[in-house]
Amino acid sequence: MRLLYILILAAITAPLALASGDFRQGGGLTTVYDRSGNAITVANRYDGDRYFVDVVSANRDGSTNWTQTHSDANLERANTFATDINGNIYVAGVRLINGDKHLWIMKYSVDGVLQWEQADDYRGCTAFTIAVTDTHGAWVGGSCMNSDGHPVRVVHYSGAGDFAWGQQYDGGGRNYLRSLSVDFGGRVSAAVEVARGTLGDGNSFASTVVYDRNGAQVTVY
Repeated sequence: MRLLYILILAAITAPLALASGDFRQGGGLTTVYDRSGNAITVANRYDGDRYFVDVVSANRDGSTNWTQTHSDANLERANTFATDINGNIYVAGVRLINGDKHLWIMKYSVDGVLQWEQADDYRGCTAFTIAVTDTHGAWVGGSCMNSDGHPVRVVHYSGAGDFAWGQQYDGGGRNYLRSLSVDFGGRVSAAVEVARGTLGDGNSFASTVVYDRNGAQVTVY
């Protein structure tokens, strides 16, 4: 039973491997509904030659408003997405650059027009969660594995796609970013699970890291 528990825990918590084969896993993410009732879906695709991300908007009666296929020279995979109050769509995940993972994010307008995309410079990270507001832009965060250890990283972009700030947090051991939330003042709270020791020993705890609108760490509790 202990071996089974270890295998399950490893499958849940282990970061994505660097192998490009991870990108070949197709399928859609959870459907998100905007304020107009449109259903937004995002799916990763691989056709044997290229990797691409499909973004689709469907209206209340099920007919398609628009479909956009994002495909470029980069290896990219979407892991999460969200809509803001105006119907803009933010998609986040990972981009491989010279074999290293980087947090990656792109924004589509409510009409399906690509507004911008960015890849964070800090290496070894994969985005798993995103938070957006209509006034402050988007915060994207994920878990990292690099020469600094296993920190989490939170990056803030303006609504126009400008880099605002990026911060790492390391509570010791392996750090996993579970969620992000933003208040009316633009402060972001990151829920982090910290696992110390070996996988399966049960030694883990949760922390909440709070950053102000300029990226300064306010508190950890």
